[in-house]
Amino acid sequence: KFLSRLSNQFVYSIDRKIQRTDLLQAFDPFFTEVADTSLVTLTSSFRNTFFFNRSSSKIGGDYTYQDTRTKTQLANGFESRTRVSHGFKVRWNITKSFTFNSEYELGIKSSVSDFFNNNNYEIHYYFLEPQLVFQPGTKFRVRGSFRYTEKDNQLAENLGQMAILRDAGVEAKYNILQRGSINASFNFISITYNGLQGNTVEFEMLDGLKNGANFTWAVLFQTKLGKNMQLNLQYNGRKSGDNEAIHTGNVQVRAFF
Repeated sequence: KFLSRLSNQFVYSIDRKIQRTDLLQAFDPFFTEVADTSLVTLTSSFRNTFFFNRSSSKIGGDYTYQDTRTKTQLANGFESRTRVSHGFKVRWNITKSFTFNSEYELGIKSSVSDFFNNNNYEIHYYFLEPQLVFQPGTKFRVRGSFRYTEKDNQLAENLGQMAILRDAGVEAKYNILQRGSINASFNFISITYNGLQGNTVEFEMLDGLKNGANFTWAVLFQTKLGKNMQLNLQYNGRKSGDNEAIHTGNVQVRAFF
């Protein structure tokens, strides 16, 4: 009875090109060391998720280990990226209308470039995000969340670069019976950052935002056009610091055959 509550999902993929002549090493599916000099290109992804009470309607959780590596040969040298993370999720249906979700993740993201040395980094990070979801029925759902993130660049020449991100957000979704849905979200992100600005390291540590106060918002409208066509209207907005707000719109029509 207890073992029936446990389940596991494992995914592994690799695409690799090397210069070695040793066939045993060439066919080794677990060789993913990006620092190897014989490696030309590499894209590997390892993901394992262990579930507890996955199908339970009351409470459940999971642990995910992920290892992603890429290495590419460019005109000016090699560029490699690595990400290793451990993630934990907990789900608790307090009542029929209220659900509490919590997510915690820690890991390391690194980038090494032969030509653009200023863009190298080794970021150790963690974040914690609790969420409260209110869904009284099938038509309406609202979710409130708060994410706290700390990132520390531990590369020798950039030692001491830190970023703290505090993200408070709310999201609402309304389903139109047999027609479509409307989804709207708003986030306020406060960032404290002590590193250099205008480079790849800043973009990676601040998730594309800027030091100080940031605002993001989005609206997505989906509806059916006839029996086998769907229309998507999407709008995204972003404002960082004293910069002007950036507005992005997207229209998409899908046909199902």
